[in-house]
Amino acid sequence: MDGIPADESLLVRLTAAGAWYGVDDDDHVMFSAGGQEWTFSAPVLAVIKPLVEGSTATLGELSVSSGLPVSHVAALASELVAADVASVSRRR
Repeated sequence: MDGIPADESLLVRLTAAGAWYGVDDDDHVMFSAGGQEWTFSAPVLAVIKPLVEGSTATLGELSVSSGLPVSHVAALASELVAADVASVSRRR
């Protein structure tokens, strides 16, 4: 898999049940889904939070809410899709 293209209109949806997130004492985001755990910098919380809460969002929306470039959000989505805890689709 080469990764998710940085197309702002692509929709991201979390598919793993029982996903959770928290912030540690160093302001790193601790994220667990599908039996895997990740540690991210704090700006990623604005990407992870709506997905854990069941929202579907475009890469562009997640980029705006987090302040991260669309390419970074796409890279994060690629990691989650590769781990089989999220899916990405085109807007219909």
